[in-house]
Amino acid sequence: MSALRLLLLILFALAPSTGATATGTAVSETGEIRFVARYEALPLDGVFKRFRVEMTVDRATDEPRALRVVVATGSADMNDRDVNAELKTPAFFAAERFPEAVFSSPQIRREPDGSYVATGTLELKGASRPLTVPFRLSASTSGRELSGEVTVSRLDWNVGQGEWAATDRIAAAVEIRFRIEFAGEAP
Repeated sequence: MSALRLLLLILFALAPSTGATATGTAVSETGEIRFVARYEALPLDGVFKRFRVEMTVDRATDEPRALRVVVATGSADMNDRDVNAELKTPAFFAAERFPEAVFSSPQIRREPDGSYVATGTLELKGASRPLTVPFRLSASTSGRELSGEVTVSRLDWNVGQGEWAATDRIAAAVEIRFRIEFAGEAP
């Protein structure tokens, strides 16, 4: 390695990173994304078994700046083989045609209580709608934990069509709860 190249590498390593960002990625094995639907007023729990979460953090302020969540729609599991098969059909997630649901938030703000709000768009089943997701970011034993919950209307994304569109059997509101573990220092 030439002396000039070595000097440039040392200078780059010592340069301050003001304004630079770091992006951390978490996957299904490091957290959970759960949902609660109501059928005839009874809560029915489910989980998405495959997902990926990317969070970008400003290194200078240690504040989150962007969030992207990609969920495999075909991984929805309500602990019943017949229900799981139905969730993959065009009436619900249409998993073959729309294998992913994507939440993208280029804007995150810190609230006075120390929590955060991610403002972005959820693309699900061919529909793209604005969505605001409150969350908390806290230290954990292995890094950082992102957690929170949000309630959405399944009808905004055409989930539950045909005989399942009526809200007298399946409520429109679906609660989504998440806990994601980011290991290591970044983000």
